[in-house]
Amino acid sequence: MKTRMEEVRQMILTFPEISERVRYGAPFYDYQGMMLYMGPFKKKRLMLGFCNGIRMQDEFGALKNDAGQTQIRHFELYEHTSPDHEQLVIYITEAMRINDLLAQQKHARKNKKSRT
Repeated sequence: MKTRMEEVRQMILTFPEISERVRYGAPFYDYQGMMLYMGPFKKKRLMLGFCNGIRMQDEFGALKNDAGQTQIRHFELYEHTSPDHEQLVIYITEAMRINDLLAQQKHARKNKKSRT
């Protein structure tokens, strides 16, 4: 599983705008705020948690909400399957788009408050 995690980590870090930071003992990847995290689940799966996954378009139908979380959606990679790099790039790009949009909305609200 460590090899799979490192493979996915390296793929995520090909995006120069994304930074990596450890939070709660797990690697988190930030772009305009927290974007996704990664960790093993029951030693059989690698879970990618998209922090604003509820807002993401899921064209592959692979994002799951199996933990009852309100915002986060998970993408699972199984131990003996190779990650679909194209699919992961699409999800990461979509997560970046959502974080951009949320940052713009936050900035607009802040500017509106400062004008009043």
